[in-house]
Amino acid sequence: MVEGQFYDGSNMTFGKNRIQFDEFEWQYYRFNAYETYFYTGGKDLAIYASQAAEQHIREVEDFLNYYNHDKIKYIIYNKYQHYKQSNIGIVDEYS
Repeated sequence: MVEGQFYDGSNMTFGKNRIQFDEFEWQYYRFNAYETYFYTGGKDLAIYASQAAEQHIREVEDFLNYYNHDKIKYIIYNKYQHYKQSNIGIVDEYS
């Protein structure tokens, strides 16, 4: 499960948000096995990531001998600094 900007926050500890300095206008591509989220300026990278996912999901599942039945959510960031503004990677030390 990916927990990021589209996470509903029900398990989020109060005060564990990061400050967002930039505005993000999110869009997404929806496919049968996955969704690719991106924002302004990231369309080409999202298309590339979607094509790569389509080609490699089954290969990775076969390699791991694990078959995912839920949709995978790919979140594409244009810059590392934008990723650092998200809640991805915040760990609750008390859980």
